[in-house]
Amino acid sequence: MNFRILALDLDRTLLNDDHQISSQDATALQEAAARGLHVVFASGRMSDSIRRYPDSLGLDGPIISYNGGMARDSRGRGDAVLTEIPLPAQYADKLIDYARAEHFHLNYYLDEVLYACDDPKLRRFADLYNSRTGSPYQFVPDLERFKGRSPTKIILLADPSDP
Repeated sequence: MNFRILALDLDRTLLNDDHQISSQDATALQEAAARGLHVVFASGRMSDSIRRYPDSLGLDGPIISYNGGMARDSRGRGDAVLTEIPLPAQYADKLIDYARAEHFHLNYYLDEVLYACDDPKLRRFADLYNSRTGSPYQFVPDLERFKGRSPTKIILLADPSDP
């Protein structure tokens, strides 16, 4: 059987505890690409948070981000969006309302920007998420301004031990 593509998840799969690709894996990926395989990095992360990994290996190919919500073709640094499957606005709006009512931290991904409400009581969730993914936040007073929009992804973050 001849394989043409090698798609790899990042977190808790390809990346080690230091969020790095081991030298053995890096060599194997470069060898796979040299043999003609398309090496594709896939993750729930934003595209920019993924891109540094293939770039560090000199690999040039598609990136699948947002848990499959977007695919970009970075060959030749064109970075064209191949496909995007946003969350319908009516569901996103309900999640904004729910997060506010329950006082949950909500990550709202729109146009390759990660937005969150600037709430000091919830900032620890943004800090934790940023430490794991390197994704920078754009904090806004509230998320109401995004109602009627279709984001690429939404994540609700909460501590199960909080009342």
